[in-house]
Amino acid sequence: MFDRKKLSRALTGVLLSVALLFGASGCDQVLETLDGLLQESETPRTPSEETAPKVDEEYEYNTLDGNSDYYYSLLTEKQKGFYEALHQEMELFFGGEKTLETLDVQGATYHILGDFSYNKYSLTATQALEAFEAFYRDCPAFYVFGHVYNLYGETHLYPVVAEEYLDQAYRTQLDESIETSVREVAALIGENYTDYDKFEIIYNYVIGCVDYEWIADGVPGTSAHAGSLVGVLDKNSATNAVCAGYSSAISYLCNLFGVECITVGNDTLNHAWNYAKIDGVWYYADATNDDGSGGKNLFLCGETTYWEFQNSSIVTPLPVPSYDAENSGSICTASYLPETSKTDYSYLTFTKTTGGYEVSRAERNLEEIRIPDTYRGLPVVSIGNGAFSSATNVRSLVIPSTINSIAGGWLFLYASAFGNCSDLTSVFIKGDAFTASVGNGNSNFDKAKKYYYSETQPTAQGDYWHYDEAGRIAIWAAEEAENA
Repeated sequence: MFDRKKLSRALTGVLLSVALLFGASGCDQVLETLDGLLQESETPRTPSEETAPKVDEEYEYNTLDGNSDYYYSLLTEKQKGFYEALHQEMELFFGGEKTLETLDVQGATYHILGDFSYNKYSLTATQALEAFEAFYRDCPAFYVFGHVYNLYGETHLYPVVAEEYLDQAYRTQLDESIETSVREVAALIGENYTDYDKFEIIYNYVIGCVDYEWIADGVPGTSAHAGSLVGVLDKNSATNAVCAGYSSAISYLCNLFGVECITVGNDTLNHAWNYAKIDGVWYYADATNDDGSGGKNLFLCGETTYWEFQNSSIVTPLPVPSYDAENSGSICTASYLPETSKTDYSYLTFTKTTGGYEVSRAERNLEEIRIPDTYRGLPVVSIGNGAFSSATNVRSLVIPSTINSIAGGWLFLYASAFGNCSDLTSVFIKGDAFTASVGNGNSNFDKAKKYYYSETQPTAQGDYWHYDEAGRIAIWAAEEAENA
């Protein structure tokens, strides 16, 4: 668990927006306003022909590989215009078609992508900053922002490109290294893998190839690579990442391989993590903290688990989910973020067996556990000895019709699959029949009421269930059946 002490930064007479103020806990680009710099009343700036973004009437915005349009889709039309201008200029820069201009501020020189006027798009400063943050969070493939990545005044915004990324030859080398990492992940993802399979592979890959970057004991790294996917995917053992790097790399890889995933940040925590959509439901995923703990406690966890974890480390607990109260001025507010699951995903481990995979262990003691139909492209065909021995709280179980055997106990040498599940009352079968052999010692499973899946309202009597629009288990009312 990382210390939650935040770094303070005193820059007299400076207005610095969305700077990487890396707290000892984390790393997210947080909105930090410091008085003075680029106050238009004091330092008016007229965009030069070189730095002012050029309007291309024929430019058509398209989401690039590795990027998302989640936040873009939630912006107003005027904000989308601002976002698209940022996107166009970044495409030109990555394509070697744009030369950056420098901006000198109190002795520091910044390389800026352009001079973006809010008035041109009829936006307030807050609306423009929301559009910029949407662009930043949607587009991990544009990895060139650094510790200070956005300067702004009352009517203009200046995106800052980190000095280490100015050389196109170096960017080309990075792109090749990142592509090597992508090919390594692709080699791990087989045909017919589910979103869960892919996300688990990506999550493990990111944690396995990077460590958290510290400048010194308790002080997170502030290098440009640390806050982007570069620190994770550049195949350089000398570079590492902070939370913005972990979350950007996961989002980037998920976008490439078709898993819905976004990056999220919180100002109070000074931290970034991911939301991932699995089986139609959004979950939290925090690879940074799981890497630090050596476990997977925050892998596809629910809202309750995540905020219990975060609140255990700070003096004043945050409301759940806390976004509107703590993220004023940020796009990561309840009005932009999707509703997440309150409960954790059913994290199971599997063992290869004849015909597919066997459930070998339930890693979380949940009230509801869902066994997937497939794992790594093959059917889940059995439940092993003692698989649910630690799942003593389980009340509801979703089980696929592909299961053909449930292990039983024998002479106290082997634990039955459900021997400890005395609270199990409902089994939801993903099919209209269940023919698996059930071994001795599984009376808890035998006694539980069985429901059979029907996507539409059943016309025959019986106990049926389906998933509602939010992905929750819903039981069809028997009295609604036509023949009831």
